[in-house]
Amino acid sequence: MRLRAHLTEVEEALAAIRTGEVDAIAVEGPLGRRIFTLEGADQPYRLLAEQMCEGTASMSADTTILFCNQRLARMVGRHRHKLVGSTALSLVPDCDKESFQALLAPSRRAERRSELRFQRNDGTLIPVLASISILPPKSGYRFCLVATDLREIKAAELERDRINSRLRTTSETMNAIVEQSTDLIVVCNAQGRMDYVSPACNSLLDRVSDDLVGKSVAGIAAPEAAGELLHLVSQPQSDSHPRLTLRCPRPDGSHVWLETSRTTLNADSQDPARAVLTFHDVTEHLEHQQQIQAALHEKEVLLREIYHRVKNNLQVIQSLLKMQARILSDEKTQQALREMAQRVSAMALVHERLYQMHDLTGLSLPNYLLDLFNGALASQSLDSNQIRLTLDAEEIPLALEQAVPFGLMMNELICNSLKHGFRDGRQGNIHISIRRRGAGTHFAIKDDGVGLPPDFNAAASPSMGLNVATSLAQRLGGQLVFSSENGCCVQADLTRL
Repeated sequence: MRLRAHLTEVEEALAAIRTGEVDAIAVEGPLGRRIFTLEGADQPYRLLAEQMCEGTASMSADTTILFCNQRLARMVGRHRHKLVGSTALSLVPDCDKESFQALLAPSRRAERRSELRFQRNDGTLIPVLASISILPPKSGYRFCLVATDLREIKAAELERDRINSRLRTTSETMNAIVEQSTDLIVVCNAQGRMDYVSPACNSLLDRVSDDLVGKSVAGIAAPEAAGELLHLVSQPQSDSHPRLTLRCPRPDGSHVWLETSRTTLNADSQDPARAVLTFHDVTEHLEHQQQIQAALHEKEVLLREIYHRVKNNLQVIQSLLKMQARILSDEKTQQALREMAQRVSAMALVHERLYQMHDLTGLSLPNYLLDLFNGALASQSLDSNQIRLTLDAEEIPLALEQAVPFGLMMNELICNSLKHGFRDGRQGNIHISIRRRGAGTHFAIKDDGVGLPPDFNAAASPSMGLNVATSLAQRLGGQLVFSSENGCCVQADLTRL
């Protein structure tokens, strides 16, 4: 019966082992009870250890490594099967062995955690955080080691320290720039309350910067400009903001003009958006501008007076020439004086037009040509209904040095067309075209009169008017080209107009 009972007990034990209900077997022997862990019994714990980011190992009381994960093996650059069975003291260099052994002391009361160095197989040292735990005696092990590789942490700490150092340097630099800047810098919230005012306030506004902190930024500007300044501060964040030029009073009754620009400090959950205002002193600049504007106005008045007087003098000369022509009996001399008077009139017209213009930047070409044509009609005693003008001219401004030669040239060509193309009361049309072409100006004057003689040669012509027109065209960088088809056409490309 006893044997059957033992057999039954063995069968039940075998069944429990097969079904996984038993993790270990305790055997009594001469050396006392011995515990044998069954293969696979600690498999879940091994799988958990392999998933850890830290290196871990279990050690016997004499520091023999009974198990380690792959992470620890890679950390020290050794094969795992070579680590198992070796002493854990081989992981640390000689200088750190004492500290490591202190973590294993049974009498240690302090925390069993310390920063040490592990020695890799190639001799290099790596910083680790070693943590020791005492395992329950029934497990068969004495210690559990968990080692955290501190290289990445140390590198992150160094990078953090480097960034913090750069931030401190940048902050100190920016503070120095702001403190030494001659521009007034103000930081305020969306309602305009000033949180910071730079020391430049003392020199620009003759006010103590600390006295303005906590007050409205509107107090910096004069009453008529306070609303504009508050509107600038309250605007939503944008890439660009308008610049304002504000009058800002000082305690002694004087004032300065400050140009104000705004930027925005980025907001976060703990610090709302704030406006940064920069006030730049433009008082001297505005005074210089006013002086320049006054000088320009004075110059413009003087130029207008000069143009007016020159025009009057030329008109006197024109009148004298006409008077002289009327008292002479020789027809050729009279005609020569009348032509000379018309040329003087063309020059006087330039100065008259410049005197009448709103600014003195240049003469309006279409209006000038129309005046020249009407003046030429009057000098030839012709009716505007007899000869009609078609004008196709761009609005090209003419400076004085261009207007006089161009006006004289056009006057000669218009008068020549009226004198020779429409004799004996003939009616017709004159077409004038002026257009920009490349870097110069192309002009053409064409009539439907009698046209040019068959043997016409401009270079050999004894006409003073044609010689004057040809010379003036060359002065303006062109060459007159004559053609005769259904009248007369004269054209040129003027590179200096």
